[in-house]
Amino acid sequence: GAPMESEQDKYDRFDREAAEWDSKPFIIEWTALAAKGLPGALGMHPEMSCMELGCGTGLLTKDIAPQVHEVLGVDSSEGMMREFARKAEKHANMHTACKLITCPGQLDEHSAAVRGVREGFDLIYSNLTFHHIPEPLEVLKALRHYLKPGGTVAVLDFEGDGGEHGQSFHPEFKWPNVAFHGFLPGQLAAWMKEAGYESVEEQRLFAIEKSTFNGTSSATFHGLLATAKAPQ
Repeated sequence: GAPMESEQDKYDRFDREAAEWDSKPFIIEWTALAAKGLPGALGMHPEMSCMELGCGTGLLTKDIAPQVHEVLGVDSSEGMMREFARKAEKHANMHTACKLITCPGQLDEHSAAVRGVREGFDLIYSNLTFHHIPEPLEVLKALRHYLKPGGTVAVLDFEGDGGEHGQSFHPEFKWPNVAFHGFLPGQLAAWMKEAGYESVEEQRLFAIEKSTFNGTSSATFHGLLATAKAPQ
């Protein structure tokens, strides 16, 4: 098999891809479906303080920002963050933190600018990010510290089947950087329960056609949305 991509290689790859990211047709289409479905599904409103984990270039964030009080985009790729910063110039309530969230207190330097850092976020959401996270349970546990009591965590990612269908989402050269080839229904919800969240729910938010990398030309994938609430 291919050699394992180190954490540093992984971020280097995302840094390299950042400049072209927003012109990828699949990314544009997935993001449009997410931007259409998430506000209603998550009850977004103008007073809401949000964190977007794995915000990338801010392609989704820029559509969410006008509908909420603020969004703090968090990502570990500096290349992606540079693209994000360009979009944030047009949206005063888009903030950015180049971080890998693993424990409480990592965002303290943003407390003056971001209400959610001071008071806890109303919503932490993530889009097409969790399949890159080797320890999703640990990340979900860490995110609880950043939510208000009763605040919502939401993970949107692609549904996998545990086999070839999920694997075909990425070309094989990207596999070392893929922790999960999509998520089986119930998997994200189970981690949320284990991480101490309540009112866990899961739904298919949308379906999308994608060209695949296993010899078939394309397949339908589902955007799976798992949500839960931090204990009151």
